[in-house]
Amino acid sequence: MLKFLYLAFLVAAPVILLACSDPTPVPTSTPAPTATPVPTNTPAPTATPVPTNTPKSAPATASTERPDESAEKPVSGGIAPLNMEDPVAIASELSESELACLAGSADTDRLLQLFISPELASPEEQIQLIECLEDETLLRIFLTGIIGETGTLSEETSACIRAGTEGIDLRSVMLAGIGGDEQTAMVGSMSAFFVSLACLNEEEWETAGPALDMDVSDQESMQCVLEELGGPEGLAATLETEGEAGFLALLGAATKCGLDSDAGTGG
Repeated sequence: MLKFLYLAFLVAAPVILLACSDPTPVPTSTPAPTATPVPTNTPAPTATPVPTNTPKSAPATASTERPDESAEKPVSGGIAPLNMEDPVAIASELSESELACLAGSADTDRLLQLFISPELASPEEQIQLIECLEDETLLRIFLTGIIGETGTLSEETSACIRAGTEGIDLRSVMLAGIGGDEQTAMVGSMSAFFVSLACLNEEEWETAGPALDMDVSDQESMQCVLEELGGPEGLAATLETEGEAGFLALLGAATKCGLDSDAGTGG
């Protein structure tokens, strides 16, 4: 069980992609100052391709704000992992409002590069990037570390994950990591990790499980743990319990469900 929990936290770490990086920025020749934003009426020259060359202009005071979540259309369809090795590919997946927010807060090219090399980011840059991304993008970042091998998830699996993680504020989890609140970061990422793997269909699990060095039976055990603890909310509440009580409750549920110390070790 201890080895499994360690694996779960490592795999869930992409949810705090930037939050877990070294808070001391690696010296670079051109650090991105936050005090001098790029003028918002001129799109960043090299800010990677978006579907249109003329995104809707926004007032200077709006482009640096987080995209309006209430204006986002209901998300449906299969969730696909992001290509975290190519800034151009990442930019092509972002919405116009996300790119406008990035352009209004700092150098867009640099912020996109931080997707690939988060250890280069200062805490201020980490916050800028996280605040500019929409909820669905943050979810895709998290899932990329889990389903990178499976490709786009089925609509049924995606709907299950969205519903199961609806109460998990991944943005707050990331920002908590930056602020040094490791407990909040761990609770959120662990909860989302359990939910995401429990939602995979058989074909997806047959690909994702081995990639995570987990046995075929582990998924059923994880589903059992969620049921024992009262779903995602119950799991989060258990993990948030002070002292050893929460861990002991999780350990008890895992033992009852057959998620023992061999889980996650290929044994």
